[in-house]
Amino acid sequence: MYLHLLAVAVSNANFELMKYAAILLFSIFVLIFSSCDRAEEPFEYPADPIDTTKVLIPIAQRTITSQEVWIGTNSESECSGSNPTESYARFEVDLAAGNNVLRLIPDSATCILDASLATNFIGDELSDLPLEELTFEFTFSNTILSNQTELWLSWYYHELEFDLNIAPYLFSDQQPDLPLSGLVSLKIVGGSPVVNILGTEVDPVFNSSISDNHFAINASNQQNYFQTAMHSENTKEQSLLLYRFLRISTMGIPE
Repeated sequence: MYLHLLAVAVSNANFELMKYAAILLFSIFVLIFSSCDRAEEPFEYPADPIDTTKVLIPIAQRTITSQEVWIGTNSESECSGSNPTESYARFEVDLAAGNNVLRLIPDSATCILDASLATNFIGDELSDLPLEELTFEFTFSNTILSNQTELWLSWYYHELEFDLNIAPYLFSDQQPDLPLSGLVSLKIVGGSPVVNILGTEVDPVFNSSISDNHFAINASNQQNYFQTAMHSENTKEQSLLLYRFLRISTMGIPE
């Protein structure tokens, strides 16, 4: 009887030991399995991914329409005749043709003539972007210049002040009976102006006693405008400027 009870006790002890070992092995297996790195699920692109391609974004633009405000000025002196100033120095906003026109018509070499057209930038046209992120462009359709004509482009925009006589870069490219047209662009790079005229980068002299060309990017001017202006003297030859497009733009991601 005693031996039987001892055998039962041993059997029960072995069963509990096997049970404990099985639980221990299962726990170790779960621990090892849970600590293994699971394979990452493949990334799924959204159905409509955001396009991060930068495009040209116009900030201010003029195409010579009735919605635009242009202000003209003209003056003459020392002409031989006594005709009205408009006979010698003209400005015109031609909405039918979509052109702005400046024309100087001296009647003698003593004539001193000036004409200009300007437009102001307001509201959303005044971007808070740094000047170096902006491109300033002016496109003209026709110009006729004498060697005594000055043709000025002026961009005044936030801290930028820019006045440049582009006539010296255009005069030699004129051809008889062929209209001279092209693009003038301005960018600010490293704090300096980069000017491209008719596809060629030029290097004007600014802020010098030998030239009235002016450039500044830390100015405190209160005006924001673009202006074209023509001046001639000591010549009997006529001068003409015809244009229809200007733009301030940047490269960015559309909202």
